[in-house]
Amino acid sequence: MRFQNHKKTILSIIFLIILISLGGWFFYEEEANFIDINNEKDNREATQIGNLMHVGEEGWFLSYEKEGAPGLVMELNISSEEIDCTGDAKACELFSQQEKDALAGRRVEVKGKVGEFVMDLSRIEFLSVGENHECDFDFSDFKVEVVDVDQNEVDFSTEPEAESFRTRIEDTVRGGVNFAGHYAYAEWGSGTNYSAGAIVDLKNGEIVEFGLVNSHGADFKRDSRLLIINPPEAMEYIEEGSLFYEEKSKYFLMQEGNLFLLCED
Repeated sequence: MRFQNHKKTILSIIFLIILISLGGWFFYEEEANFIDINNEKDNREATQIGNLMHVGEEGWFLSYEKEGAPGLVMELNISSEEIDCTGDAKACELFSQQEKDALAGRRVEVKGKVGEFVMDLSRIEFLSVGENHECDFDFSDFKVEVVDVDQNEVDFSTEPEAESFRTRIEDTVRGGVNFAGHYAYAEWGSGTNYSAGAIVDLKNGEIVEFGLVNSHGADFKRDSRLLIINPPEAMEYIEEGSLFYEEKSKYFLMQEGNLFLLCED
């Protein structure tokens, strides 16, 4: 009897050791994969590379490609009162001052403690433009179903400045959906060699974006949420020293009525 009890005790200990080992292995696997811990609340350290983006005054976000799912862009809210920057000192200063337009689209590596969809930063490094700065998004990465809408009226109260371009905007809206499933992108001339655009939500007539300026056009599709200002194929013939040499291609993503700057190159 005593032998049987010892045997049961030994087996129990072995079983417990196996469980602990498996648990440790599982914990390590989650720790190693940043994507898998987005929903965790235990504030573990994590590192991720992506592009900075922002929405109005709501704060900074990191957009990054989900591991194992090319084209699927994830979002992580990032915030911190004090940030240790190790890259571009000027960019670090601007980031601390919340000058969003100067930094949106920058390629960064961030490190910090992760909560539920939020990262409290401990370090941010601004990566150099080049091989680390990837703007290789494609329209097929952000396919969306095109919705049949009967809305042809534009609510100019949502953007009073757009009244000056009423004719061009209304003409475009009457043509129906041409962008991101249920939006209309309208464009007009804006000074020498430049154009500007607005985006209207055809579900309710709201002008969700206004004044998108480009020097070499915009590329978009009715069944994709991707908008490219100054498409790279239109920019590749610009010679050094010319008027538009410093212009960049900008990749935007329409998401729930907001236009995110994914990256610029």
